[in-house]
Amino acid sequence: MSKNKSQKDNLLIFNPDAEPRAITKTNRIYSKIESLLDITSLLTLSIVVFGILILGAIVAPTVFSEISPRAVASELMTNIFGKYYKLSFFLVIVTVISELLRLLLFKEKIIKLKTTIFRLIAIFFVFLSTVYTSEFIYPSIDKMRIENKTPTLWNNNDFVYLHKLSEFLGKSTFSIGIFAIYIIFLTPKASFQKKRD
Repeated sequence: MSKNKSQKDNLLIFNPDAEPRAITKTNRIYSKIESLLDITSLLTLSIVVFGILILGAIVAPTVFSEISPRAVASELMTNIFGKYYKLSFFLVIVTVISELLRLLLFKEKIIKLKTTIFRLIAIFFVFLSTVYTSEFIYPSIDKMRIENKTPTLWNNNDFVYLHKLSEFLGKSTFSIGIFAIYIIFLTPKASFQKKRD
């Protein structure tokens, strides 16, 4: 009996004056919405983050070791990464929208604000890094590759700089993205928390 009462008390969140059945139904709906938003963020973020790992740690070394000359391998990897970042651009936008919806729907009930802030900062960094790489770095690299397909391309300081910058942002995005995914798992459900005073 006391266990059932405790469960009902935990559900008195959105409307304390409502009937228990209505309260239960309302909170189940909010819980499902929050779970859906969390799953969306996890799925889209995981594709972006682990996509970088697979391309950088497996695909790129294989392509450069199996295909020659280097210019051909470089062209292939540029095309692969270009397509990956186009997909990632869409996915990070979905992630940000999901996180903003969660914040708007549950902002009054969110506890552990520091965890939530770190979560948002990490996701925002992944968003900025991905958009910057997708919309500036890789179009610039591709343009240089088209204009100069000879091996001397690697003697171009701008090309080398952009290539190193893309690698740095890729590694940073992976590290911070893993951190963001970990935080999402740690974040308690706001839909089951009592409203802050």
